[in-house]
Amino acid sequence: MTTSTHEYSRIQDDEDSGKSTVQEKRLSRKRWLRQNLGFIVSIVVVSLWTITSIVEIKDNEMNQMATGKHPPLTTHRVNTYMITDDSSQSVWLRYGWWSKYSTDDHLNITAVEEVDQAWDGIVAGHGVVAIDHKWAADQGLPLSMNLPDDHSKGVYILDAYHQIHCLTIIRKTLYQLQRREPVTWPAAHTIHCFDALRQYIMCTGGDTLLYTKGRNTTGDGQYRRCKNWGTLRDWATTHTACYRDSEKNIPLDDHFGYCDNGDDGLSWAPGE
Repeated sequence: MTTSTHEYSRIQDDEDSGKSTVQEKRLSRKRWLRQNLGFIVSIVVVSLWTITSIVEIKDNEMNQMATGKHPPLTTHRVNTYMITDDSSQSVWLRYGWWSKYSTDDHLNITAVEEVDQAWDGIVAGHGVVAIDHKWAADQGLPLSMNLPDDHSKGVYILDAYHQIHCLTIIRKTLYQLQRREPVTWPAAHTIHCFDALRQYIMCTGGDTLLYTKGRNTTGDGQYRRCKNWGTLRDWATTHTACYRDSEKNIPLDDHFGYCDNGDDGLSWAPGE
């Protein structure tokens, strides 16, 4: 009787078959990654280069939008242009120690609220204007950001309105601290505003000689020659960028598209 020898192997069940398939897939992925790693890295590098190129192209487009040549910030000198510099536009106004924007009776709640309302009614954003890039370049102005809905124009801020903006921030912060309320503006912004006002005062250098009686009311009621604020306000209205300020942290583009009625909420008091 012949004895035959047979080799037997264990039949894989479905579970073993599944495990084998998963392992094969994992090995297949690893092999694919090793084989294509260089290609993947190349794709990433090319993508980053493309994005960078697009940004540079956009910057160049904005630079080319101004057909004149804008000087670098480190050397530019702004040419003289007439907005309110015409001496015929100046007016005589009386300086008031107290006005609708201040009160010496801090215990009078009604008076304090009226002063707060006067300050809250100021629209410093009225001074954000849109200027043709070519005109700005001809005046020697540095290149500014595009107006979101019209890239032929740049967004600029009239200096005096920027200082008004800073002044409202300083006042608001001061009173919030005095009243032990949460502070709206970051400390760094307020500190910047102190120095911005210092630089503005030293730059404009008002030289009116104010009388004094030694009673802490220097110059009260005295006339001084001033630029016509109404002329500046009207010029800003004509060239408005339709910008609104906001105490909330909103995207930059969301500030635009809101035109005021030509009123910045400011008046010379008393007398205007």
